[in-house]
Amino acid sequence: MARHARNFAAKLSAALRIEVKLQDERLSSFEAEKRLGNLVPRGKKKHAIDAVAAVIILENYLELQRS
Repeated sequence: MARHARNFAAKLSAALRIEVKLQDERLSSFEAEKRLGNLVPRGKKKHAIDAVAAVIILENYLELQRS
């Protein structure tokens, strides 16, 4: 993960006194685009990819918590 993200997470954790977990989001947009295929019109594709990528990141995080 990017150093900037790790630093931000550390500062946020210290400021709020909570545990901050980082989740790897590499390739989530690629996977989202693959899942969507041609289902979304071109003008709405970026928004749809971002939304599906967020779902993928959450799914991956929850799966890691179960194991």
